[in-house]
Amino acid sequence: MIMQKYFLIIILIYSRLLAAQELSITIKETEPYYVAETITIEIYLMNTTDTLLTVFDSRGPSWESFNEGWDLSVNLRYEELLSLNTAFEGRFSDTMIRTLNPGDTILIRYKELNLKDYGDYRVTYWQEQKPDLIKKQLADFPLPDSVIQKIASFYLTDHFEFKVHKPYDTTITELVEMTWEAWKDYRHVQVYTRDHFYDNIYAALKNPQEVYALDLYCNGLTLDEIKRLSRLKNLKLLRLYNYEPDTFPEELTRLNLYELTLLPKEDKPIAFPWGFSANQTLREMRVKLFGTFPSTILEQHNLIQLDMSDSSIEGLPNLSSLKNLELLNASDCGLKSLENMGLEELPRLIDLNFSGNREINDITPILNCTCLEFLVLNRNRITTLPDEIKNLSKLKKLSISNSLTFISDSIGTLQELRLLSLGGNTRLTELPQTIINLKNLLSLNLNRTAIEILPEGFSVLPLEELSIQQTSCKVTKDYKELRKRLKENFKE
Repeated sequence: MIMQKYFLIIILIYSRLLAAQELSITIKETEPYYVAETITIEIYLMNTTDTLLTVFDSRGPSWESFNEGWDLSVNLRYEELLSLNTAFEGRFSDTMIRTLNPGDTILIRYKELNLKDYGDYRVTYWQEQKPDLIKKQLADFPLPDSVIQKIASFYLTDHFEFKVHKPYDTTITELVEMTWEAWKDYRHVQVYTRDHFYDNIYAALKNPQEVYALDLYCNGLTLDEIKRLSRLKNLKLLRLYNYEPDTFPEELTRLNLYELTLLPKEDKPIAFPWGFSANQTLREMRVKLFGTFPSTILEQHNLIQLDMSDSSIEGLPNLSSLKNLELLNASDCGLKSLENMGLEELPRLIDLNFSGNREINDITPILNCTCLEFLVLNRNRITTLPDEIKNLSKLKKLSISNSLTFISDSIGTLQELRLLSLGGNTRLTELPQTIINLKNLLSLNLNRTAIEILPEGFSVLPLEELSIQQTSCKVTKDYKELRKRLKENFKE
């Protein structure tokens, strides 16, 4: 989308007499100016004397045998100071020399400025020209003294102020219907094109019909400001980082979102209104929770992915109502047990991550999740991989580290297993002989284990990668054969 451009003009009035130098400001277009617009600031030099002036045009390709400075400050909520690439001193080219008749005006400088936030703007500009600056840069552009001395000497500075408004008066005119399947296809393309992707609340609100995805850092935004996002009727993906309010706006529950990320700035609970469960469009949710798990999430019956990693919750409730759930990430949540979560009642659950909960020592409750394909259990207190692991016959990836000391022979029945990561189990001394039955195993990590010898016939595995670093494993026939076959993918 092409931003409308407003032209602000600073008229720099020059006179050889210091007392006659003046600055005046002219703004060609009329206010109001809105956030997300782009304006162009133009600097003009006017000869108000009655003689011919020789100056240089600082727009030239070999710029900077002058001193110049820009300063842009905005009275914002965040008390930020923004800048327009400030002062410099550089070389001078004779192609930049211009003559200026009495009463004439020339454009000598311009800058584009994107109005990223609302508030009171103040722009200050100064420029200094004099022969001495040019003489400093004669190495690459030698000029006769007679030419240099013709350059006028002056130092001019002034400022102007203007106000930027919020684009809250815009409304949507057309709704775009898009199914979940269509959105999945579209978002894949969007990764490369970034069409309809916004990361500025005011730019989004100015173009509500165009916004399908909004990736927003909420620093300083109030609840009332975030409520304005309800105007984005075509929004499918909403990511809110550094979220400060303690509630999720009721107004946003009316959006037909497919993806929602909500990460608070502080470690405190966020309350979800009753209307959150009324809209059943949500498919993927990333949320950081504190305290009690919100019951309204349990009513999102079409949810496919739930990522609550890095939360701090008292425990997970029974999740059996989430019948469409395929992925659950509850890593680093401070969980102490996997009991009574109802995971075995989730018929589509294929991806489960309980890493980093540290107190978990029994995985029995998840060994009846027969659809699981990906299971990650790192950094817990799990010491045993029991016989019931055979129930997970569809498992393609298994990663478990930290405390494991025993692996049941039934692991050899996992014929779909592609990746097995046992690295970091420093008290694991042996692998079961049945591991050689894993006919589809492509990657195995045994780093930092206490394994001293590989099972006999181990080299028959179709491994494409084997990591066995920081172990005392003996160099057996199988060891040598794998080293020869895997080459750089054999990491010892």
